[in-house]
This record gives sequence, structure tokens and C-alpha cells, in this order.
Amino acid sequence: MTNELRFFDQIIQIPKEDWQRLIATDYPFLQYDYLLALESSKSVGQQTGWQVNHCALINQGQFLAVMPGYLKTHSYGEYVFDFQWANAFHSAGFEYYPKLITAIPFTPASGPRIGIDSSVDLEVFIRSLNEHLISIYRNQSISSFHMLFPTQTLSRVMASHNMFSRSGVQYHWLNDGYADFNDFLAKCKIKKRKNIKRERRCIAENNLQVKVLKKDQLTEDIWRRFYFMYQLTYMKRSGHGGYLTEDFFTSLSQSNELNVMLIAAFQNNEMIAASLFFYDAKNLYGRYWGCVKEFEFLHFELCYYQGIEFAIKHLIDKFDAGAQGDHKVARGFYPVKTYSNHWIGNPKFRQAIYQYVSQEEKIVDNVIQETCLSLPYKNIESAMKA
Repeated sequence: MTNELRFFDQIIQIPKEDWQRLIATDYPFLQYDYLLALESSKSVGQQTGWQVNHCALINQGQFLAVMPGYLKTHSYGEYVFDFQWANAFHSAGFEYYPKLITAIPFTPASGPRIGIDSSVDLEVFIRSLNEHLISIYRNQSISSFHMLFPTQTLSRVMASHNMFSRSGVQYHWLNDGYADFNDFLAKCKIKKRKNIKRERRCIAENNLQVKVLKKDQLTEDIWRRFYFMYQLTYMKRSGHGGYLTEDFFTSLSQSNELNVMLIAAFQNNEMIAASLFFYDAKNLYGRYWGCVKEFEFLHFELCYYQGIEFAIKHLIDKFDAGAQGDHKVARGFYPVKTYSNHWIGNPKFRQAIYQYVSQEEKIVDNVIQETCLSLPYKNIESAMKA
């Protein structure tokens, strides 16, 4: 029997034990429970422009590979921006949507994107995917395929199969074996060190208490409060209430596979701000922030400095505090390259977009080199090699 590539419009159509066996990782956002929470909470689905389309390689009923997938009718919530590409398609009289993507919705966190059995060659799966893409493009079902925020290794493999790579920049804090936060500060220049200490005084100066809340401490009342703050903050920033529903957040505490926590600020026993984190053995991921009262530097404390302290205490190698934000650099976050891969069905657009991406990569490399000069560390040359 030959391998068969199949697609599923709900993750519950794939046995959980098969999904978990194949991904074989503690990366939080590829966990079955995380993707299920997005679906069951109606944060993703046809009604949100994220139509579930998970992919699996199957042979005689046995699952050999899995990959999360979505048919998109827009480009929001992806953090790899292709609006210009869509506009170019439409200006020329072509449809850009729907497009097929493999990504973690609303989550620009680099990590694995394919789970595969050890007996199967990754290239076998990718060749099957390529054949499928050509077929559905010819049927005018999609314009393109996009893999967002894969690892560098996976991105290179995809690029060798006609899915060209695109680069971006994020800012990650890297643990240099620090004993504690003061040890981290000792590696910083005097002026930068003073600035960080001054910003951290916001907690004491405003009589706030910081608490780390995990598992049983994350009650429905706590999640309800956080969701209100999440929506309020999104509304101020973007004019809408955010992509995720309240049910998504409350379901997180029910999973044994997910390590999730809120780092929250309280004033007179009232939670007035919080930042949501996920973590695995080697990585900390800062995801969402919300507040009902604004204090200068409180965002930096809950989203960055508390995360750094947690990473040091738990011997975590890398802290990814989320997309964008070059203000992170002065607070010790290195500019690092991120990746995405793209297959464009139309040959003329494929060539034009590839040329655009090639030029863009040079800009990304320059940005990384120049940004390293703003790092707070004493030894800039060493930092630039990190």
C-alpha cells in the first residue's frame, strides 16, 4: 500500500495518542491540547477565517506524519506579513485567498511544524505535500502555501523543495548561565544597568505585589479577569477585542501537557495587570498581556524582567517574549532571525515574490547587525556572535 496524504477539518479526527507520538516534543504550541483548545473555544474555524485543515500522512490506517494546517481567507493573526503580495494578486485580477498555511494561530513562536515517525524520511512527506499543492492549485482551490516560524533546520529542508525561505527579526533573551538577575545585570553597561534597576522600582513605588500563578491557582475567576484585561488592551491597541475567546484561556488549565502561568500584579488584592507565559524544558514564551491600570514600566516588569528571573531560576536557555518590539534590545534581548517558507502557485508571481524576499533578507541581516550595537552588554562583540 502507498502512503496517502489526508486532511482533517477537526483535530479530534486524529487520535491524540498518534499526534503526541509523532510530534515527540515539549514545544507547547504543537501539543494536541493547545490546538484542540483553539478549535473547541471557536478561536479558530471557518467563522474566523482560520478553517482547520490539518494534514496527515497515512499508510494502511497508520499515522506516519502530522502537520497543523489552516485554509485562510485573510492574513491577520499570522505575523509574517504578506498583505502586499495579496494586493499585487488582486491588482492583477487574481485571487490570493484562500491560501493554505501551516502555523500556530496567533502565535509567532518558532518551533517544529511537522511531527513524523522515525521510520519515515521527512523528504517523503514533503514530496507528497508538494504533489498535493500542485494538484489543488490547478483546481484553483488555493493560490499558495506558507509555513510560518519553522526552525531554521526545517526551513532549509523546505527551501530545497521549491518552498523559498523568508527571514524576519524577533528579540530573544539568551541565558548565559546567570546565577540570578544581579548576575545578568553585572554583564550590562553601567548606564543600562541603572536604567533597568530604575524601571524595576515601579513595583515598590506603586505598592504593587507580583505573583506567579500556575495550574490550580489559575481559577475561572482569574482567567475571567485576565480575559477582560486582554480584551481591553487589544481594544486600545488594535480596535478589536483580540483573536482568542474566554473559553480558550479557561481550557488551558485542564491540560496535563501544557505548562502555563500568569505573572500578575496586584494592588490591594485586586489583579490589575498580568502577562501570560508558556514554557518547556529549555524555552520560555511570553504570549499575552493585559491591564486595567497603567503604571510606567509595569509592562516591562511583568513581560520581560519577571520572565528573565523565571528563566534564570529554572535554567531555561531562551526567553521569547513575542513578536516585534525593538525596545526589548535595551533590556537584554538579542535580535535573532526567524523563518518562513512559501510556495506560490503562479510562476510569474513566484519569481517576483522570490526576488522581493531575496532583497528583504539583506535588509534583515543589516538590521540584526546594527541592532546588536544597541545591546546593553559590556562585551558587544561577544553579543553579536550569540
